[in-house]
Amino acid sequence: MFKHLRYLLFLGLFFYFLAPGKAQQLRIQEISLNLEQATIEEALTKLAEQYQIRFYYTPIDFPSQRLDYLYQNTPLASALEELLAPASLGYFIYRDQSIAILPQENIAKLTAYREQFYQALDGQLQKGTSPQDVITIGNDQPSQEGSSAKIVGRLVDANTGEPIIGATVFWPEIQNGTVSDSRGLWETNIPPGNQYELQIQYIGYGSFSRQFQIIGDGFLDIKLLPVATDLATVIVLAEAQDDNVSSTQAGLSTFSVRSIKDLPTLLGEADVVRSVLTTAGVNSIGEGATGFNVRGGAVDQNLILQGGSILFNASHALGFYSTINPEIIQDVALYKSILPAEYGGRLSSVLQVDMRRGKQTGSRVAGGLGPVTAKLSAEGAFAEGKGTYLLGLRGASANWLLRQVNDIPISRSEATFFDGNLLLHYDLTEKDQLRLSLYRAGDDFSYNQEFGFNYKTASAEVNYTRKIKEELSSELSLVANRLSSSRTDLAGAESGALLTGITYYKLKEVIRHQEEDWSWTAGLETILYHVPGQEQTPQGPTSTLPNLKLEDEKGWESALFGEVNWQPREQLSVKVGLRINDYQYLGGRTLLEYGPDGNYDLSNVVDTLQYASGETIESYFTIEPRLSLRYQLSPEQSVRGGYSRTSQFVNQVFNTDTPTPQSQFQLSTPYIKPFLAHNFSLGYFRNFRKNRWETAVEGFYRAIDQLWDYQDFAALNLNPHLETELLDGQGRAYGVEASIKGRSLRFDGQVSYTWSRTERQIAGINQGNWYPSNFDQPHNINLSFKYRIDERQSLSANFTFASGRPTTAPIVSYTNGNTIVVPIYTERNQLRIPDYHRLDLSYNIGMNKNKEKGFKTSWNFTLYNVYGRKNPFSVFYTQRVNQRRDFIANRLAILGTIFPSVSFNFEFL
Repeated sequence: MFKHLRYLLFLGLFFYFLAPGKAQQLRIQEISLNLEQATIEEALTKLAEQYQIRFYYTPIDFPSQRLDYLYQNTPLASALEELLAPASLGYFIYRDQSIAILPQENIAKLTAYREQFYQALDGQLQKGTSPQDVITIGNDQPSQEGSSAKIVGRLVDANTGEPIIGATVFWPEIQNGTVSDSRGLWETNIPPGNQYELQIQYIGYGSFSRQFQIIGDGFLDIKLLPVATDLATVIVLAEAQDDNVSSTQAGLSTFSVRSIKDLPTLLGEADVVRSVLTTAGVNSIGEGATGFNVRGGAVDQNLILQGGSILFNASHALGFYSTINPEIIQDVALYKSILPAEYGGRLSSVLQVDMRRGKQTGSRVAGGLGPVTAKLSAEGAFAEGKGTYLLGLRGASANWLLRQVNDIPISRSEATFFDGNLLLHYDLTEKDQLRLSLYRAGDDFSYNQEFGFNYKTASAEVNYTRKIKEELSSELSLVANRLSSSRTDLAGAESGALLTGITYYKLKEVIRHQEEDWSWTAGLETILYHVPGQEQTPQGPTSTLPNLKLEDEKGWESALFGEVNWQPREQLSVKVGLRINDYQYLGGRTLLEYGPDGNYDLSNVVDTLQYASGETIESYFTIEPRLSLRYQLSPEQSVRGGYSRTSQFVNQVFNTDTPTPQSQFQLSTPYIKPFLAHNFSLGYFRNFRKNRWETAVEGFYRAIDQLWDYQDFAALNLNPHLETELLDGQGRAYGVEASIKGRSLRFDGQVSYTWSRTERQIAGINQGNWYPSNFDQPHNINLSFKYRIDERQSLSANFTFASGRPTTAPIVSYTNGNTIVVPIYTERNQLRIPDYHRLDLSYNIGMNKNKEKGFKTSWNFTLYNVYGRKNPFSVFYTQRVNQRRDFIANRLAILGTIFPSVSFNFEFL
């Protein structure tokens, strides 16, 4: 008989004071009750049956202890106060119809949310059936013994009719769940003949919870009511998901659009990569650095996917912003070292960015303006709702800001960037969907009219998905992507341009099968790489540079993969997979042949070999097992671990602190071997207070049995025989990650700490001893907090600390012939630059919620680097004036002052 709504309804009931007179009548109603050794829930059930009173509550709030309850002609208010007091619970009477039970501690905190709760509550109660009514599904004839009833449902927005994608659908009695697809559809198989509770949750919508009597197959058309800005937070507070404990996948972190936008921003622009950097095990070497490092991996060892498109460059403005537009994404997932079988080609991690579909009813235009950035997005439907479009545009120009700097070289510099996304979805049939995704991004930077960088990315993806059967689906994607970059020297006899880039074509087919207690994924992936040879062209009439062009490179990487997710016991969940890679380095170029001693030196060349176009020069075959295990010790705690073998056939070549647009891409060749690694992780996960607090401690170890590093003073640009500048060796990375996440009605917070080391051992460097890699930072701390002042206003803070990176410095020097001072350096990476730390603050005024106006606005005020820390990006050494044999250290700080900013955002409905 009973059905219990989530706190969304409970808390709203508490604040409804429009009918105090009627509520007073229910409050003074006299009741009689005689129960021995009963729980609170049993007492409420008895009252509901005797006096036709509807109670709303969450059973997990009640203690399990049993007491005697004896009331004779007692006012209901007095009985409830006595009944609920031992559990620290209170109650509220709604319109003399219903009574909500909720924790006393939340009552005083919720005044700011009153009206929004009433709207959500009224929308739920006006759907035509009481949450306590039991709804029958199927005809009166029961299904055959041993069969299952197929329950198909559709979730839509109650206001717009748009499908709700990715909502959690769960039947707790049988521990069976699924998620809604791109059309809002979901399907489960339920044993007939019993009564079950159906729970549906999705961030930004009111929770759905009803009782159903399952007799046979049936269809449910369910409408969820959107809730105001902070109602989603209350839902999370009431019943947060337990993914921290129950998830099988090891090393997985997820990010919502809200969490990305909550962080303080640089010059007002939300950034995906900055959100990733708040996660334990992820770090960056500082402002102006492209990319990020995961569990001791290099920047180019991360696979970044926007949809199905690989982004080889994910940074704007030399690392200050990412190229991923937060306005067009659905969600973000980071897999740290333990990768699912469908992903490959990188050693360290996968950052999967899924893009959302445009509105299926109506239209929406949104935008924003910041000190140097502007953005605009538009979305809507076409072809009678079968198709949708989503357009996202961003641009930035820092030229006016640079001109205000009281430094002539900087004031003569320029920096601009842009990116654009267009996503088209079309439903061919109820089971077939087509998606087209177009992407373009570009950057221009010049310094003092002396040199500059320019780089552009263009990508197109066609994706076709088909639901073959209810439990079986197929996804086919075809991607073409091109990155081109250049560095230009603008003055002098050596003025010219250095061009490089990479182009690839990718085909991927994935088949997914979902059963009640197990699922599997299988597919194939093939990628054809084309790396144009570096090209040097002179610029201007005074340039003395020659025209040079290296040979192009081609490689073909293919893989078969399969994975099974199985839960043999309630406590144990297993995900096991296998990825088989075949890589071929293709001809159409000339290679040197070296002597049999394996010494790749120009003095050891014995022959020159010419290979025809398409001919296989070298091939590598790797088998990569993948494994994730979860053992749940209790509903609040679990142990999770994993292993993955990974390989990488494409690398960026750079001997600077971070990749730059002139960094070239290098395919694996007969002489430049692919990187290979074994990855391990093991962790303990514990939730507290009904999943409102999440804690985790996880250790990791990576053994890299094949990598390379550069010789001292390596010449990398325009080198047709790069193998002569590289040395082979091995590497290792290990560490411990600890994190705490908490959420309450007004506060969200996260603290993460990582201790880690990443080291290399290369013959010919540091006498063959282990030494720190360039991005080894033993200690990393991130603190992120958000405080909600009311439904629209919030304060956010973010603090970051990282140990100083290794560096190599001169320690003594000598004079050669009394004319040249020659410095003598330490061994590689034996000293460290100063530590990095920074505090950012922001104040947000969220969107107003009056939809009748059709126009919404919001504001963001940010202080970046609050205390003006001059964090060193690098340390370089110069000879002291009039001291020919003495050197001084110089700190290069990219941002050495506080950066205030304000941004304005708007939305048309």
